[in-house]
Order: sequence, then structure tokens, then C-alpha cells
Amino acid sequence: MINLARKWFVASALFLSLISELSAQTYINEVIVKAPNPTDANWNSLIFGTQGAEGVELYNPTCNSLDISHWFLVSHGSSSDLRGTFRFPAGTTIPVGGKLTLGGPNTGSIAGALPPNIVLYTYVGTPNLGWSGSRWYLDNSRGYVALYDANGVPKDLVYWFGTATG
Repeated sequence: MINLARKWFVASALFLSLISELSAQTYINEVIVKAPNPTDANWNSLIFGTQGAEGVELYNPTCNSLDISHWFLVSHGSSSDLRGTFRFPAGTTIPVGGKLTLGGPNTGSIAGALPPNIVLYTYVGTPNLGWSGSRWYLDNSRGYVALYDANGVPKDLVYWFGTATG
């Protein structure tokens, strides 16, 4: 009887550990594609000089502060301007139940969006940021944003298609 109880205890502990590991995930909570501004087309970007209002919001649903140092956020679309990678700098954390927003400096001006914690254009010319083309923006018709940990393990992905209107 003791051996059976011990096996049940070990199996229960492993199950709870697995559930804890699966729930300890950061999510891509919001993606702002084709940020609206009727007077300035450059808002429709993550990086275009010092402008841009597109953004990505991450959410930490766990009971622990989450260190995302050296994690990667990657976007992909149909042309070179629509592809980019950002590596989170050392010391980047998301608090318990908290959010972290990154994008253009005008991201917070969009209704319901938080101001960016990380303004991407401030990383131009550093090893943390890479993109091709003249600017980095999210595809209005189809694309994806993916989050990877420091070891390249996928953590979340958001894909969209259709026509975004702004």
C-alpha cells in the first residue's frame, strides 16, 4: 500500500510540475498593425526614423516576475521591409501579471494601447536590432510575430491575414 501511495505521489508531483511549466508562459497579448493616423503615413511602422505607432504587447500571466533577457521577437511579412528581429537586452523583465510593450514611439497614442516600454528606434545600430530595407513595419495584409526564448525555443506566435484598415 505504501509503494502504491508513493507512486501516486510521484506521478502527481510530475503532473503538477508539468502543469506549472505549461502555464509559465509569456504571451503575445496584442499586435498593433497599420496604426491609424490620417496625416502621417510613417506611423504605419515599428521603425521609420523617430516615428512609428505599430507595436507588440507581451503579457506575463504567471505568479513570478519573468526575465526575458536575450529573448527574440521576430516578425515576417511579404517583403524585406516587413522582416525584423529584436533581441531583448539583459535585465529585461515583465512583472507578475504585467505587460511590456515595444514598438514605435507613438504606440501609446493608439486607443487602448500602452505607451512603449521599449522604443525600437533607440536600438538602431546596436546588435539588439536587425531588419532589412528602409524601415521595419508589420504587414497589413498577412504576417506573423513570434516570440522565442534565449535558446531559440518558440514561446508564442500570432499570425494574421486579411486587409487591415486604419
